[in-house]
Amino acid sequence: MIGEGERHSRETAAALIKARIGHWAAVMGLGYGRVFVKSQRTLWGSCSARGNLNFNWRLAFAPRQVLDYVVIHELAHLRELNHSKRFWAMVEKYCPDFRAPPTPTLPHKGGGRTARRRAAGGITSGRVL
Repeated sequence: MIGEGERHSRETAAALIKARIGHWAAVMGLGYGRVFVKSQRTLWGSCSARGNLNFNWRLAFAPRQVLDYVVIHELAHLRELNHSKRFWAMVEKYCPDFRAPPTPTLPHKGGGRTARRRAAGGITSGRVL
């Protein structure tokens, strides 16, 4: 059971995330299915083959640059459901500095290959570190 404070934070987060999705989907000329804002333990976001988008509610409390990157990343999966060169070119078109290391502000799980690659210079996946 979640408390009233966390419920309010989640509702506020969902509104912000959905607003950024709406903004970037319009800019990128993309449509999408349903949006779910959840409390995943290991993902910032994901995109289903049906065009549904899932985001971690805690992402709303990250710097705007990080939130926008994850939204752009997941929206790009609507065109390329992979991490091909075309996918990364699309991400870079709308987020040219996506390789710059973000300022992490959310709780994270340590270690692992993704954490090492991220520390070496960029966001590498939708996983919470």
